[in-house]
Parts: sequence; structure tokens; C-alpha cells
Amino acid sequence: MAESEELRHLEQLLEQEIFSEVLHEAERLEKRYTETGRHQQLADVLIAKVWALWALGRLEESLKAIKQCEHVLTFLEQPEEVKKREAHLVRHKGNIYLGKHDLKRSLKYYQQSLAISEKIRYKEGILSSLNNITEIYRDLGDLKLALKYENQVKTLSEEIGAKNRIANSLLCLGYTYFVMNDLDQAKNLLLRLRPVVQ
Repeated sequence: MAESEELRHLEQLLEQEIFSEVLHEAERLEKRYTETGRHQQLADVLIAKVWALWALGRLEESLKAIKQCEHVLTFLEQPEEVKKREAHLVRHKGNIYLGKHDLKRSLKYYQQSLAISEKIRYKEGILSSLNNITEIYRDLGDLKLALKYENQVKTLSEEIGAKNRIANSLLCLGYTYFVMNDLDQAKNLLLRLRPVVQ
């Protein structure tokens, strides 16, 4: 299988959330790319490994894989590609600390990931970080800040035409207004959801 096909296969396994297979394939490719000095591919494989370990609940191993990937990033020469991967890794740290129920530390990492993504105008990274920050503020009970960030998600999603993100943000906004007991606003947002999902 060609290198690009192997990475595409790994990405498909991730999308299908077959994390035990992702981990197996990532470890196989990690060995090969380490031996051949293919740092960019190795970084992508390690990011997949981080995701798989996190999804399988192996949080400490996921943190170790992040450190390993951070080291590999020092060998890459394209600053924007390094920053994109760095944003992913920092966001993964947030996910790990969220899994450990450390919301404040998780929030710190999500905010760092947002700052990195904004600096390089990496819209997918910005959206993911904003979503994570919204969830943290909602979990902390700070619904006004959750609304602020969720509105940013909705605006950016509309700018790039990401229908699934628009639908998700309308649903999240509606839910937050519902929790705040603003039923009219919740209803209006949920009514706006129908044309988006059709």
C-alpha cells in the first residue's frame, strides 16, 4: 500500500471510530516512519495514536504520545504545518484533562489551541477549540460565556458553509437558552435548525 493510501486508511479508521484498529495501524506506521525519518507522516500517525489512546481511555499513554509527537514536530520545516499539528496536540491535552475531570486545566489548553489556530487562521482548529471552550463553560455553569463562544462557532460555521457545524451550534445555543429558561429564544433557534438539516 502506498504511503498516502496508508495515511488515508488510518484517517478512515479514525472517522469510523474503530480506535483499537487505529492504534494497531498507527503503531505499525510509527515504526516504519521512525526508521525512514519521514517526520511529517510520523507526526500525523502520532496524532492519530493520541486520539486512539484517548478514546480508549488510556489517558497517560495519550499524554506520552503527545510528548513524542511534540518532539517530532521540531524536525518539520513548514511553520504553518507545525502550528496546525501543535494546535491539535494542545487541544488533545485539553481532551485528556477533560477526561480527568480537570475542567480548568482543560480550558487552559483549549484556549491555547484557539490562540494557535487563530494566529495561523486555521478555521477548523478555531471551530474545534471554540466548541470545546463552549462545552467547558457550559459544564462550569457559566452560560453567558458559553453563549458568547457558541455564537462565535455559529458565525464562523456560517462563514465557511459548514452545515453540520451550523446545525450543531443552533442545537447547542437552543439547549443553552433552554437551560437559562429563555424558552422563546430556544424555540426560535430550534426552528432555524429545520431548514439547515433538510
